[in-house]
Amino acid sequence: MNVKKTYLRFNVDKDADRKAWEFIKSLDKRTYKSVNRFVISLINEYAEHTEKTQAEAELVEKIVSAVREELKTLAPLQLFQLLGQIQPPTPKEHNSEENEDQALDFLGSFGGGE
Repeated sequence: MNVKKTYLRFNVDKDADRKAWEFIKSLDKRTYKSVNRFVISLINEYAEHTEKTQAEAELVEKIVSAVREELKTLAPLQLFQLLGQIQPPTPKEHNSEENEDQALDFLGSFGGGE
């Protein structure tokens, strides 16, 4: 049997230590056969949670990086397409006869030969 030992000390003068000590002493012996079994399960759950959290953070970072790269690639193309859709304003077309009449009326207002 290959057994490794470690020891825990609780300074009950400190609130956090006292709280942990009281919790361990109140463990249901039917659920956990010993304090040792409880500590082992707690450490393993913590380790699994930490690994899962780290893996999720790495996945999120990969997704964010991929989206950034795609946007860098697509953004100029999208801008080019949008600019291609913009139509320059067209000047208003005026009726040429109407313009001529207005010009003649304007010149006539200077007292031409009537």
